[in-house]
Amino acid sequence: MGKVLLAVNGAAPSAKVFRYALDLCGKIRAGLSVLQIIDAAEYARSFEKRSHGAGKAFETAFMAAAFAESGEHEYAKTLMKKAEKNAQELIPQSRKAGVDCTVSLGTGKVDKEILHFVDHHPEIVLTVLDSGDEIEASSRNNLAARIKKRLGVPLVLFDRSRGGKNSHLAARD
Repeated sequence: MGKVLLAVNGAAPSAKVFRYALDLCGKIRAGLSVLQIIDAAEYARSFEKRSHGAGKAFETAFMAAAFAESGEHEYAKTLMKKAEKNAQELIPQSRKAGVDCTVSLGTGKVDKEILHFVDHHPEIVLTVLDSGDEIEASSRNNLAARIKKRLGVPLVLFDRSRGGKNSHLAARD
């Protein structure tokens, strides 16, 4: 039986993309592999970009101090704990939908984690990417292009910033 990979950039997929993946699995009679990817460095960069202006300067200083004191490793561990908790909530939902589901966690760059996962799981027939809220549009498009270039299966990009619109991107043959 083939599987759909739901790659999630962050600690949890949106309810809409998870439902989309479950429905897709039901239609093509596939299992679901969820790969939750936490890239602490990307989250830190995103936070810094969003925290500009005088009103955010104080908050940003405290956040920067927290990162410096605990290091990205500690921040990643906190995010991973949240991801693990969220993962446990996905399995009962998939069982209820009649879809076999496994959950894995990754801690690197999103594109590298997805490519590595698909390379080591030949049963993957399609990848759905929930790009999360943390990536800007230009970075999201670059990410999708990098993945699509090397991915051996079709890619569906679920873009939360566009209200959950899907972009179907065929992988290179």
